[in-house]
Amino acid sequence: MKLANEQDRVLSVIRFESICFEPIQIHPKEDIDQMIRLLITSPTNGGTKFQAPLEKARDIIEQDADYSEVDIVFITDGIAPLTSMFLQEYSESLEKLKANFFLLEIEPELRWSNTLRDLVNQSWVIDTEGNFEDLGVACSTSPDPQNSPP
Repeated sequence: MKLANEQDRVLSVIRFESICFEPIQIHPKEDIDQMIRLLITSPTNGGTKFQAPLEKARDIIEQDADYSEVDIVFITDGIAPLTSMFLQEYSESLEKLKANFFLLEIEPELRWSNTLRDLVNQSWVIDTEGNFEDLGVACSTSPDPQNSPP
C-alpha cells in the first residue's frame, strides 16, 4: 500500500477462501481506513482455492492499461493444489505482463506453499507472533528494484 500510495496507484483487493469475491478498488491516499477495516472485519468461512484469485488478478491486469508493470501480493494462511500446467501458464503470463509476484504466508505448516513459491519474485513467512522469515527470491526473474514489496 505504501508503494501504491507513493506512486499514486489504485489497488485491487481480491479476497478469497473457498470462493473468490469480487475485486474492491482502493485508492491508498483516500481509502487506507477502508482497507484496514476490510482486512480486519472480513469474515472467513474456511477453505482455500488459489486458482480463482490468481486468474482474477491476471484478468484485472490484462484488461486495464493502468495496471501495466504491477505487483501482485498474495497473502494466504491456507493450502490449495495448483496443476503444473496452470503454474507454467501463469508464470508465462506474469512474464508477459511484467508483473512482480510476492507471497506472504501466514503460519504455514510444513512449507505447504512450495508450488506457489515457483511463481514468486520473493516470499516471506510470518507467524502468529509477528516474526518474519525472508525466504528470498524464488524464481529466475529478479524483482524490479523500483518496485520493492509493500
